[in-house]
Amino acid sequence: MLHILANHTITIRPDVNRDQTTIKPPVNFEVEEHGVLVLATRAHIVGSGSPALRLEGEVHNVQHLVLGQKASAFFTATGRIIADTTSSPPAAPPQTAVVELASLVLEPGSTLTFSKDTGANIVTGSVRVKAGAKISADFLSVQVGTAHTEPGSLLTASGTDRQTSKSHTMYDDSLSAEDGGGHGSVGGSGRVGLFH
Repeated sequence: MLHILANHTITIRPDVNRDQTTIKPPVNFEVEEHGVLVLATRAHIVGSGSPALRLEGEVHNVQHLVLGQKASAFFTATGRIIADTTSSPPAAPPQTAVVELASLVLEPGSTLTFSKDTGANIVTGSVRVKAGAKISADFLSVQVGTAHTEPGSLLTASGTDRQTSKSHTMYDDSLSAEDGGGHGSVGGSGRVGLFH
C-alpha cells in the first residue's frame, strides 16, 4: 500500500532507459484529499487489495488508464484524475468526482465506485467496460467519443441512496438535458440518453 498524505506528491514513472511507456505498479494506492499521485501517461492499476485505488486527492499526468482484472477503485467527491494539469479540470457540480482521460478501460470484473451521495463526471475519448466490470455512482455525466460496454458490464446511476441525495434529487432542475435519462432508474430524467 502506498499511502499519499495531504500536501504530499509522489511520482511513479516508467524506466525510459528500457523503453517502457506503461507502468503496472503491483501496489494499492490511497491518495488523501490534497495529496497528488503522478503516474506515467499509460498506467494500469493492478493492486490486489480492496480497493486498489482509493482516491480523495488527485492523480496527474495519466492519459490512458486501465483498471486491472477484478481490481477496484473508490472515489470520493474530491477525487480527480486530471491528464493535463496546465488547464482547469472540466466544470463539475459539487459532490462530483472528475475523471479526465484520453482512454479508460475496466478489465473483466473490475469496479469503479463513487462514494455515497457522489456523482461522476467522466470525460474521455474512449471508454471500454469489459464483461463483468461496473461503474457505479449516484449520478453520471459521461462525455465520450467512443463507448464500448461488453455483455455483463454495467454503468449505473441507480445508487440505493439516490432518493436521499443532498446534492442532486430525482427532480433536480439543475441537471442539464444530457444528465440522467435512458437508464430507467431513480433519477432518470427521461430526456436524452446516458452518453452525450
